Amino acid sequence: MKNKIYFITLVSIGTFFAGPLQSASRSIMSNLMPHESQGIGFGLFTASGKITAFIGPLLSAILTFYISQRVGYGFSAVLLLLGLILLLKVKTE
Repeated sequence: MKNKIYFITLVSIGTFFAGPLQSASRSIMSNLMPHESQGIGFGLFTASGKITAFIGPLLSAILTFYISQRVGYGFSAVLLLLGLILLLKVKTE
């Protein structure tokens, strides 16, 4: 980015929503799972979070290294869009 203020603004907006997303995801998970299997569900939820926190940046870094920074960033946008599409299919009460 050429403008530092634009970058700081975008980063601030992104971090502003990170905390509420995590707490909202936990409450949705507890509402979607039966009470007796919540331990297994939250274990899978945590494991999938750890895996995606590792694989997403790794794949983005590989694409950035071998192709270009724009492709690496674009891949991150594709992953976010894929997550949005998957979340739209979740039925809640």
